[in-house]
Parts: sequence; structure tokens; C-alpha cells
Amino acid sequence: MACTSLYLDESEWGRLAELPGKALQKRRVRVSLAGVVVAVDEFRGDLSGLVLAETEGGGTVVPPGNWPAHSEVTDDERCTGAAFALAVRIPVAEDLP
Repeated sequence: MACTSLYLDESEWGRLAELPGKALQKRRVRVSLAGVVVAVDEFRGDLSGLVLAETEGGGTVVPPGNWPAHSEVTDDERCTGAAFALAVRIPVAEDLP
């Protein structure tokens, strides 16, 4: 699975923002559940309403929390940032495994 993170300073971001492309907006918060750090992404814009939770590290799963969870999508290419940036609608439960 492709995974890329870029950390840019303000000048680099300004130059990158001038290029044509698809934008993906989300707010990420980190919470601790049962001793596991979980990143929770709340998507904005066209994907407003989509919430994903993930952990980093091989084999670690997101512990149960106080949110409705539907699918494990760790290895699902349809749930990558690139796929979401190109999405025209929010993926719904029926679309996922």
C-alpha cells in the first residue's frame, strides 16, 4: 500500500498550493485507547462526515471506542488519501468489506 507524508514549511506549501491538483482536507487528532495511540481523521469538504481511525505499527488494531465502526480498511487501497482525494462522494458501508 502506498503511504506518503510530506512536511513542508510555509514557503514550500505556498509553492505547492499553486500547482493544479486535488485537495484532501481533514482534521487529525490523536487519542489514547486502552494504552494504544489512535489517530482519528475527520474529513472535511466533499468527504465531510467520513471519520477514520488508525494506528501506526504492524499488527496493532484500533481498540473498541465510543464510535460506530464498520470496517477494517488497513489494506484497502480504496481507503488511501489518494483515492479519497479523487472521490466524488463519501464511501458508504456497502462499498467497504
